[in-house]
Amino acid sequence: MSLSLPGWLPGQMPLDADRVPEALAALDGTGSSGSRMSCDIHPSAFRLNYDFRFQSGFDVAVPLKRYEGAGNAFQVFVRVVPLAPAGPPVFLEQAIDLPNVPKKNHAELQVAGGYYLGDGKYSVDVSVTDPQGRACRKHWRIETKRTGAEKNVPLALEPGAVAPFTFETWKRNRTDVAGRTLRVSIFLHAIPLSRRVMSMRMSDQEVLLGSLASLRAQMPGAQLKVVAFNLDQQKEIFRDPAFEEDGWDNLLAALETQQLCTVSYQVLAHGNGHIDFLNQLIGDEIHSAEPADAVIFLGPTARQAGKPRLLTARPPGLGPQFFYFEYKPYWYRNSDFPDVVYHAIRALSGKTFRIHSPSDFASAMQALRAALDLRGSTGAGSEP
Repeated sequence: MSLSLPGWLPGQMPLDADRVPEALAALDGTGSSGSRMSCDIHPSAFRLNYDFRFQSGFDVAVPLKRYEGAGNAFQVFVRVVPLAPAGPPVFLEQAIDLPNVPKKNHAELQVAGGYYLGDGKYSVDVSVTDPQGRACRKHWRIETKRTGAEKNVPLALEPGAVAPFTFETWKRNRTDVAGRTLRVSIFLHAIPLSRRVMSMRMSDQEVLLGSLASLRAQMPGAQLKVVAFNLDQQKEIFRDPAFEEDGWDNLLAALETQQLCTVSYQVLAHGNGHIDFLNQLIGDEIHSAEPADAVIFLGPTARQAGKPRLLTARPPGLGPQFFYFEYKPYWYRNSDFPDVVYHAIRALSGKTFRIHSPSDFASAMQALRAALDLRGSTGAGSEP
């Protein structure tokens, strides 16, 4: 039996300066009781994600047989030191409050931690401390670097940079630009990347939200409408006609609370309901009093195939340009069968980008900027 707690919220947060001595004591072993806590800390490999940062971290496993009852908590401290290029240490922390743990249990706490990195070499120390002052520690080194097609991807973090692993870093202030405001509608298809999974995992949320953050950074000053929908359930789960910083919390809450395993009888009874729903989304954009300059569908390949009969045609040369960022994990790389969204975008003379990796996404964004005639240099992202 294991007890898994997500490392997404509250996540590793920057440590206040006045608590650095406490963290140093825990990390260096000068402030513990001297007893070793029973736990395992396993470093995780780094990877480039869709907001163009290297993501790395660790997994912690703690047997809970010594922590029966309520009121127990663990304190996690992290120290990341940039070695090349050299920089000051960055301290992060996470508090883990345990639920009521039953007596004579064989449960194990499993929790993940993480952080964002730029190119470079780093030294990492992690400590986990229990209420009795017992501690376990781990030290390792890591070198992040781009390989293959990633070498052409501009990173959102400078070499040697360290940032906390939290969606709060996506709340970036955007710069206003002169001239007419670009209007962009982004439709996030909120389904898992894997067709075998029926719930939105943290990694699925990272792909959608990280991609949205990158698109937002690429279009400074644009007025964004963000809609999250689920084609299986034929419903919207989120809509914000003027998406700004305060929209992130509501969007994340909508993704975390949706029940993907539940489909209404009405949906099951209407076999082509997904086509009607898709037509409604597209038609509303075309007939809007203030149509968008671009409509972007973004998400994993839909489970529905077939060519829909569009009820609304886009007049030649008028209305928004349509784009589809279709995410296909590497295990689907050789199964590029078009889905219903692809057929709809093609019927609207739109462009589909098939995304297998962050480098594919970076190339797609360059093509999007060219199609929208977005001149100027913005980089792949912006500093948190």
